Amino acid sequence: MITTADINEFKQLIEIMEKDNNNKKVTAVIKYQNLYIQGDECELMIRFHKSFGQLIIARMTVNNKRQGTGTKILNFLIEYAKDNGYNKLVAETVLSERLRRFLGKFNFVEQPNTIWCYELPLT
Repeated sequence: MITTADINEFKQLIEIMEKDNNNKKVTAVIKYQNLYIQGDECELMIRFHKSFGQLIIARMTVNNKRQGTGTKILNFLIEYAKDNGYNKLVAETVLSERLRRFLGKFNFVEQPNTIWCYELPLT
Protein backbone atom coordinates (compact mmCIF):
# COMPACT_ATOMS: atom_id res chain seq x y z
CA MET A 1 0.00 0.00 0.00
CA ILE A 2 1.22 3.49 -0.82
CA THR A 3 1.28 5.99 2.05
CA THR A 4 2.30 9.61 2.44
CA ALA A 5 5.62 8.39 3.84
CA ASP A 6 6.43 7.07 0.37
CA ILE A 7 6.46 10.54 -1.28
CA ASN A 8 10.27 10.53 -1.04
CA GLU A 9 10.34 7.66 -3.55
CA PHE A 10 9.13 10.18 -6.12
CA LYS A 11 11.66 12.93 -5.44
CA GLN A 12 13.22 12.54 -8.90
CA LEU A 13 9.78 12.67 -10.55
CA ILE A 14 8.88 15.78 -8.54
CA GLU A 15 12.15 17.41 -9.66
CA ILE A 16 11.33 16.62 -13.30
CA MET A 17 7.94 18.28 -12.88
CA GLU A 18 9.46 21.32 -11.13
CA LYS A 19 11.88 21.81 -14.00
CA ASP A 20 8.93 21.63 -16.41
CA ASN A 21 7.12 24.14 -14.20
CA ASN A 22 9.77 26.75 -15.08
CA ASN A 23 11.84 25.78 -12.02
CA LYS A 24 9.01 26.64 -9.62
CA LYS A 25 7.80 24.35 -6.84
CA VAL A 26 4.96 21.94 -7.55
CA THR A 27 2.45 20.46 -5.14
CA ALA A 28 2.97 16.72 -4.62
CA VAL A 29 0.74 14.52 -2.45
CA ILE A 30 -0.25 10.90 -2.18
CA LYS A 31 -3.92 10.45 -1.36
CA TYR A 32 -6.36 7.56 -1.88
CA GLN A 33 -3.73 5.38 -3.59
CA ASN A 34 -3.01 8.18 -6.10
CA LEU A 35 0.02 10.41 -6.58
CA TYR A 36 -0.84 13.96 -7.56
CA ILE A 37 1.84 16.38 -8.80
CA GLN A 38 0.63 19.76 -9.98
CA GLY A 39 2.31 22.95 -11.09
CA ASP A 40 1.08 26.08 -12.85
CA GLU A 41 1.16 24.50 -16.33
CA CYS A 42 1.93 20.85 -15.64
CA GLU A 43 0.13 17.99 -13.97
CA LEU A 44 0.63 14.31 -13.30
CA MET A 45 -1.71 11.83 -11.64
CA ILE A 46 -0.64 8.24 -11.05
CA ARG A 47 -2.88 5.47 -9.69
CA PHE A 48 -1.34 2.56 -7.82
CA HIS A 49 -3.36 -0.60 -8.57
CA LYS A 50 -0.88 -3.08 -7.12
CA SER A 51 -3.52 -5.81 -6.64
CA PHE A 52 -4.05 -5.78 -10.44
CA GLY A 53 -0.35 -5.30 -11.17
CA GLN A 54 -1.02 -1.96 -12.84
CA LEU A 55 0.62 1.43 -12.43
CA ILE A 56 -1.74 3.81 -14.18
CA ILE A 57 -1.02 7.20 -15.71
CA ALA A 58 -4.39 8.85 -15.21
CA ARG A 59 -3.34 12.34 -16.25
CA MET A 60 -0.16 13.81 -17.71
CA THR A 61 0.25 17.36 -18.95
CA VAL A 62 3.62 18.99 -19.48
CA ASN A 63 4.38 22.64 -20.06
CA ASN A 64 7.49 22.38 -22.22
CA LYS A 65 6.62 20.10 -25.12
CA ARG A 66 9.36 18.31 -27.07
CA GLN A 67 11.98 19.02 -24.41
CA GLY A 68 12.31 15.47 -23.06
CA THR A 69 10.04 15.92 -20.04
CA GLY A 70 7.56 13.22 -21.06
CA THR A 71 10.39 10.82 -21.83
CA LYS A 72 11.94 11.41 -18.39
CA ILE A 73 8.56 10.88 -16.72
CA LEU A 74 7.91 7.62 -18.57
CA ASN A 75 11.44 6.33 -17.97
CA PHE A 76 11.02 7.01 -14.25
CA LEU A 77 7.60 5.33 -14.13
CA ILE A 78 8.77 2.28 -16.08
CA GLU A 79 11.69 1.74 -13.70
CA TYR A 80 9.52 2.39 -10.64
CA ALA A 81 6.91 -0.10 -11.87
CA LYS A 82 9.51 -2.79 -12.60
CA ASP A 83 11.28 -2.26 -9.27
CA ASN A 84 8.00 -2.49 -7.36
CA GLY A 85 6.49 -5.58 -8.96
CA TYR A 86 3.95 -4.07 -11.35
CA ASN A 87 3.14 -6.12 -14.48
CA LYS A 88 2.17 -3.22 -16.72
CA LEU A 89 2.14 0.52 -17.07
CA VAL A 90 -1.22 1.81 -18.29
CA ALA A 91 -2.00 5.18 -19.88
CA GLU A 92 -5.72 5.84 -19.70
CA THR A 93 -7.85 8.34 -21.59
CA VAL A 94 -5.32 8.96 -24.36
CA LEU A 95 -7.20 11.56 -26.39
CA SER A 96 -4.63 13.16 -28.69
CA GLU A 97 -2.84 11.72 -31.69
CA ARG A 98 0.36 13.39 -30.43
CA LEU A 99 0.19 11.39 -27.17
CA ARG A 100 -0.64 8.18 -29.06
CA ARG A 101 2.50 8.59 -31.19
CA PHE A 102 4.58 9.41 -28.11
CA LEU A 103 3.37 6.29 -26.28
CA GLY A 104 4.06 4.26 -29.41
CA LYS A 105 7.75 5.17 -29.13
CA PHE A 106 7.73 3.30 -25.80
CA ASN A 107 5.86 0.32 -27.29
CA PHE A 108 2.56 1.02 -25.54
CA VAL A 109 -0.25 -0.85 -27.29
CA GLU A 110 -3.84 0.31 -27.64
CA GLN A 111 -6.15 -2.08 -25.83
CA PRO A 112 -9.19 -3.44 -27.64
CA ASN A 113 -12.60 -2.92 -26.08
CA THR A 114 -11.38 0.01 -23.97
CA ILE A 115 -11.87 3.72 -24.24
CA TRP A 116 -8.52 5.25 -25.21
CA CYS A 117 -6.42 2.94 -23.04
CA TYR A 118 -2.81 2.01 -23.84
CA GLU A 119 -0.68 -0.54 -22.01
CA LEU A 120 3.00 -1.36 -21.75
CA PRO A 121 3.66 -4.91 -20.50
CA LEU A 122 6.65 -4.99 -18.15
CA THR A 123 7.21 -8.74 -17.84
